[in-house]
Amino acid sequence: MWFPAFLLSAIPLVHGSSAQLPSFPLAVKTPYLSAWLPRNQAHDVPSAQPEFWKGQPLTWKILARVNNATVALFGCPDDDIARANQSAISYTATHTLITLQAPESAIQFHLDFFSPVSTTDFARQSIPYSYLTVSVEGATDKDEIHVLTAIDETWSAQPGRMVMEWLEGHHSQSFIIKNYHQSHASEDDDDMATWGRMVLSSNMSVHTSYQSAPRTEILTQFSAHGRLSFQTDGYAEGHLIAFAHHFVDFASSSVTFAIGLQQDLNGFFGEEYETLYFEPMWPETEDVVDHFFADEADARRESAELDRQVREIGERWSPEYADLLESTIRQIWGTIHISIPWGEKETSYHIGFMKALSAGGHVSTVPDLLISTLPALYVLAPDYIPLLLAPVLNMTMQWQEDYAVRDIGKHFPNATGPTVHDKDASPVQQTSALLTMVYATKKLSEKANWTKVFLPTLQKCADYLVQHGQYPLAEPSVFDNSESRANQTLLSISAVIGLKSFAALSGLSNYSDIADVYASTALQLGTDSDQTHFIFHFGGDSSSWISAWPLAYDRLLDLEAFPESVYSMQSRWYETVIQPHGLQYSSATNHTVAQLAMMVAAVSSEKVRGSIVKSLHHTLMSSIASVPGPNSWPISGPDAGKKSLTQAQAAVGGYWMLAAVNMSTEKDMFVNIHQQAFLGGGGDQVPV
Repeated sequence: MWFPAFLLSAIPLVHGSSAQLPSFPLAVKTPYLSAWLPRNQAHDVPSAQPEFWKGQPLTWKILARVNNATVALFGCPDDDIARANQSAISYTATHTLITLQAPESAIQFHLDFFSPVSTTDFARQSIPYSYLTVSVEGATDKDEIHVLTAIDETWSAQPGRMVMEWLEGHHSQSFIIKNYHQSHASEDDDDMATWGRMVLSSNMSVHTSYQSAPRTEILTQFSAHGRLSFQTDGYAEGHLIAFAHHFVDFASSSVTFAIGLQQDLNGFFGEEYETLYFEPMWPETEDVVDHFFADEADARRESAELDRQVREIGERWSPEYADLLESTIRQIWGTIHISIPWGEKETSYHIGFMKALSAGGHVSTVPDLLISTLPALYVLAPDYIPLLLAPVLNMTMQWQEDYAVRDIGKHFPNATGPTVHDKDASPVQQTSALLTMVYATKKLSEKANWTKVFLPTLQKCADYLVQHGQYPLAEPSVFDNSESRANQTLLSISAVIGLKSFAALSGLSNYSDIADVYASTALQLGTDSDQTHFIFHFGGDSSSWISAWPLAYDRLLDLEAFPESVYSMQSRWYETVIQPHGLQYSSATNHTVAQLAMMVAAVSSEKVRGSIVKSLHHTLMSSIASVPGPNSWPISGPDAGKKSLTQAQAAVGGYWMLAAVNMSTEKDMFVNIHQQAFLGGGGDQVPV
């Protein structure tokens, strides 16, 4: 089934932002299918080299043959081919859009790199495939136009060990390259998967040809004929797998291809194998590909609505904030893994994991990744919060410590459990974060009855905060490398928020009373002598200071843990310390943590909010290194606003805190956004 242009173009897309991302997402669906276009190559895409999120080069070529002349459209850095003239690049929440013009011609090509994001449909979201659509504009019946797309085994991290297979479904056809001799699933090499199969697919059409052959042979064949040879054997290292399409009707002048990285075994939960959510519905590769193409129109409709919604939310504050929100969506959902037990024939028992990209590859780290991502899910996709919390709660319930787990595995996608005596443990911070997130789920919907079974475990966690929250023991900071110290003010504030959350969740008011006492302690001992700002630790240097980001959760969840005067105090202080490249995390560091700065902005004055948004936007869209989605960088010195300390992290979900805090008081819009998904289905099916 080939979806003609008139069908696809009938689905409205918002105009893409022209802001210049550090790196543009191309095919970003999982931690392993994560292809990006660095900004420093984004103005000459015919010569560009796309990259894996970690920086490894990927081969992904797109060429056209226009009236017997071959033209490079994308990804041809080493090919001696005429280049199309690029006129635009832009992005929405789910699309990256590139426009080029054939040399000495009025014919334009539009490349649409579309990674579907579903806030409600777990099956659609779990399919590890992305679309590439090539459209032609300005051609006449006298023009002869063909397009080609090709990849190779650079996507696999297994060069020289791959074989090729050809598959045909009912409506689709696919090349697969994989290692038949792999002995272990769920392993990677420098974060690239060493198991599974790369898939390049097209709809079946008499106008589509294909070939597997050496690069020069394919390019020669395409340049000479516009068609490929249909060769599907003799694959070897260095070969391309390619599809070519002939446009014969310019009333329907677009063609869509699919690229995917499919893995049958997708890690462990405890000691049991997991597989992806979609597997029972489409167990074979050809079934998945057939469905993926058949679902394209519906996926585009959903994405068009999401694109519109994200832009509209951001524009309520500023165009710069809208640009930032749009940049987060594929980065967040591209780290989420929705799975069911291996061998299951239905999907009622499903859970979610996240990979901590550029942070050790740990699974669902609680005190940084999950708590930072939550604001985006709170606004757009409430069903994802219990999905991600369920495995964390299950493992917290089973493990021997009195506080919450830090993570549920050290090597994604293997959620084999927390590490006892973990050197990275931050017990107060991770326990406070878990209690806060569980209450956020309950606050979103009273239907979240699944939390009741975990109340004894959560009370154990709350009791840990009662014992250690007023005067916290020394533990490492989650977001910087500063020295571990006892009585850190930030930990005390977090403990207050966690205790207030548990009190609201359980109805046990004595925990709220205790939190009030601890809040008074933090204000008395954790501020400078003139009470102008929070300091690093109780009784510390009055010139020290912190970004008191947990206050955003106090405001978001209406906990009233701290008086309004505290917000005003901090806001006045931030005005004095913010710099052109952002708000540094604390006086002990020289870097910003962008998602936490945005949480600070959410509960600060309009002036501080505007300064933070503008500083982040300026740095990200103009000066920072060309890497995927950085969210931390130096704010002074020679590397200020240039050197990225992180990349591709889903923690950018914290940018949504400004929207979440304000929208929680604007009930009409909040309900409108959640009307299609409000913890009614998936939220009640979280396993125990």
